[in-house]
Amino acid sequence: GVVESIEVKVGDAIQEGDVVAIIEAMKMHTEVVSKVTGTVQTIAINAKERVETGQVVLTVG
Repeated sequence: GVVESIEVKVGDAIQEGDVVAIIEAMKMHTEVVSKVTGTVQTIAINAKERVETGQVVLTVG
């Protein structure tokens, strides 16, 4: 898919279940949700970039 938008920035506090990015694949928008609670340390993707299943989106500490 392609990254439609990144919903967080480095330093943001996020909770498990928060939407962190929107991916478009096959004309459908899919929310990427956090599996953990913490603070966004790095963002490993850019808007409009192609991503693959299982690719690291961001790191949380």
